[in-house]
Amino acid sequence: MLIALTLVTALATPPAADDADANSFADALREMEAVASELKDATFTMYKREWVNGGQGSMSTADVKFRRPEDAYMIFVDGPNAGREVLWRGPDWNGGRFKVDPGRFIPVMNLDPNGSLAMRGNRHNIRELPPTLLIEKIIADAMRINDSATFAPDVTDLGTTEIRGEASRCWEAKLPKDKDPGFYAYKVKVCASPSTKMPNAMRVWDVEDGELRLVEEYDYINLKVNPGLSDSDFDPDTYGL
Repeated sequence: MLIALTLVTALATPPAADDADANSFADALREMEAVASELKDATFTMYKREWVNGGQGSMSTADVKFRRPEDAYMIFVDGPNAGREVLWRGPDWNGGRFKVDPGRFIPVMNLDPNGSLAMRGNRHNIRELPPTLLIEKIIADAMRINDSATFAPDVTDLGTTEIRGEASRCWEAKLPKDKDPGFYAYKVKVCASPSTKMPNAMRVWDVEDGELRLVEEYDYINLKVNPGLSDSDFDPDTYGL
């Protein structure tokens, strides 16, 4: 579930020496790679809002546990899915399906991660839960820019701020998706916690219904790296699933 970031390769062709904003972003990505490479498990609170099916969804909040390679448990604590529990343990568990307890007296369901019911109201499936996977997509675009003689980095260092009370430093990167539709998005904003070196916020802009829109909004707050989660944290019996 948590794929190690290939940042050294992605940034093999560094930005120009006088491009301080691009250089500071590259340094932050390298720090993320160093933490991610040693990460075994983590807990965090995720705030998520996405543009889906022609409209902006509601903000959802979930407490999340995950462990490499693909163990994930989450319980929604606010938003339209409050009370819902989700458990996933990889494609070789439970017939490749994840367990969902919708609450409200509805029986526990076993869903295909890519099925229409599981994807309703979501841009990504449960296998793309960790923040590092979205970063990996951004890194893939950085690799394409570095390998191209046509595209140049367009990064703005936005400086320090607070994300839901946590210290953070943010960067905005514009991607040439108008020239090559293979890029992930037209614009991304990545914020990193100075204490964990991991992302604590990401924003993604893309064209939907003919207009540039904020389509993905994620905050990862109170991230605990390697807290030592056990099998019981991902046992369906622990949660009555």
